[in-house]
Amino acid sequence: MLICILVAISSRGEKLLFKISTGMVLTKLLVVAALGVSMVGMWQSV
Repeated sequence: MLICILVAISSRGEKLLFKISTGMVLTKLLVVAALGVSMVGMWQSV
C-alpha cells in the first residue's frame, strides 16, 4: 500500500517524493528504535 502511494507521488514529482521519502525513513528509524527499546525492556522483565 505504502509503495503504491510512493510510486504515485514519484510519477508526479521527484522532488516531492524525495522530501516525503526522507521523512518516512526518519520516522521508520524512530519507530524501529522505539520498538527495539520496548522489546528489550520486556525481555529484561521476563
